[in-house]
This record gives sequence, structure tokens and C-alpha cells, in this order.
Amino acid sequence: SGEHWVHEIKHDGYRVQGHLIGGVSKLLTRRGHDWSHRMGAIAEALAEIPANHLVVDGEVIVPDEQGRGSFSALEAALGEGRQSHTMLFYLFDVMHLDGFDLR
Repeated sequence: SGEHWVHEIKHDGYRVQGHLIGGVSKLLTRRGHDWSHRMGAIAEALAEIPANHLVVDGEVIVPDEQGRGSFSALEAALGEGRQSHTMLFYLFDVMHLDGFDLR
């Protein structure tokens, strides 16, 4: 506790890095698997960001009725191959932007 602490909330989803290079986006898991095809709407939205080289870190969730991340709903959406518009990408960090290392 205290004013000098910053907390990152666990949203009960999948941690993902988004990479955008020259208009081409990729969503990579912690193990480096490209899940762009499994999270197509998020990859498309990332590709619309006006940057040439971007690396971001965040978590993909599917919210339940109360707006909280539901891991079972996310796995169901991924397992069924749905490009669900209900998937949300909570962006935590911008790590690189057009030649600037922001870590």
C-alpha cells in the first residue's frame, strides 16, 4: 500500500505483445506464437495505428456480463475460431515507437 506503488490488474485473459512494422501487425503470445489470426479484429485495429514501428504489451480478454474478464469465455471464443468483436485488448505499455525505446 502507499502512494508510491503502481499495480497492474490481472484481467484473467492472455498476455499478448502487439507488433506493428510498416503497416503489418502481429499479436504474439508469451512463448512467441503468432495469434494474429486468432484475434483478427485486434490485429486489424493495431494495424490502423499511425506508426511505422510499434511494440505494445497488454492482455486480451472477453468480458462477462459484469465487464470482468472471463478466461473460460476467452478460451471458448478462441477454441471455436470466432473472430469475436467481444475481445478487448487492455494495453499496458508502449515499449517501442518509431525508433524510440520507451522501456
